[in-house]
Amino acid sequence: MIIRPLNYENSKWSSSLKRAVEFILLIKMTTSYNAPTKRKKSSDQEYHVTNMRRFINEGKSLMKIPNFPKNNKFFYQRPDGKGWWMPIKQLAIRSYSNLYLKILQKQEFIDTCFIDPLSNYGMIKLTKNNGKDVLIMPGTSINVALISLKKKKGFSAYFINDIDPEIRGVIKSRFETLNQFYNNSLQFNIEPPDKGKIDSNEWVINVLNNITEKYDCPNYLMVIDNQGMDIGYKTIKKIRECHEYGDLIITFHDSAFSRSMHNQEKNKFFYGCEIDKYTGIQARRSIYIKQLKSIGFGRVEEISVRSEGNFFYTLLFCCRENVGAEWLKSIKYLRETRFKYCNAKFMKHIFDIAVRRIKPLNEFCY
Repeated sequence: MIIRPLNYENSKWSSSLKRAVEFILLIKMTTSYNAPTKRKKSSDQEYHVTNMRRFINEGKSLMKIPNFPKNNKFFYQRPDGKGWWMPIKQLAIRSYSNLYLKILQKQEFIDTCFIDPLSNYGMIKLTKNNGKDVLIMPGTSINVALISLKKKKGFSAYFINDIDPEIRGVIKSRFETLNQFYNNSLQFNIEPPDKGKIDSNEWVINVLNNITEKYDCPNYLMVIDNQGMDIGYKTIKKIRECHEYGDLIITFHDSAFSRSMHNQEKNKFFYGCEIDKYTGIQARRSIYIKQLKSIGFGRVEEISVRSEGNFFYTLLFCCRENVGAEWLKSIKYLRETRFKYCNAKFMKHIFDIAVRRIKPLNEFCY
């Protein structure tokens, strides 16, 4: 491009103004306009690899914290090659709690509380390839705490329990050391192991009563990993009656619950109604969701978590009917896109890419 200076011989403009106009025209003619571009959406594989690396790095960091319980038996784990569906579950919980806090932290008058009545150890250990490949990652309570610590305004308090006093002692110790590491920024309530076994059905109602007394405008996120059908339907109903401003994430163990279909007493305790012993797995879940909706959890989204075989369970994300709950919409998106084809085998593959044992397919194109 040839740039010609303007002819101002007959112009009455001042020489300084002439130079300014020539300079502006020069810039316009020699500079191409770059329109703003949208951030490129990552592929599903890239999304999962990124999050797997976060889990791996967090596990390594937690293991380096002084006095953090590291004994091999203090982990939720499965036999070699099993349990690789757990990263799917933890990623779903992380995604939900992250958006939940991001939205509610804008309301400074709201105190959000996290409640886990069946916590287990708070850490997960998975292996494969005869123990050569090891994934150590945070379980639900610590997973949520790590997300909260990154927020300007995270959870105001954590209420955590496990029926087993030894397990409760471990999770208590882990929160204590984590709290020290983060300059006492975590407010947590975990009963000591010398209290013996604590029924989570009674415990969770007491917690909700304490929360409503302590805070002017509380809101809670509760995760119930109901593998043993320990939290009954009556308790869920009482939870709703105690305080309506809260969300539940319930693990509905489809495969495990199918093995208890002949235990009518247990079924009535859990579902809150009579269920025919020949009722199918999907029908049982539909009945349970209908029961939840009947007591005020009018909006329920599902994500299926699957093994390599026939084992699976469903995460139920529940909130009240008359609420925007943008975080609930994210679950529908994850179910229909990011998690659509996820299972344990896929997560093993993602782990191998994350630790650079194998290359992702797109890298072979270069």
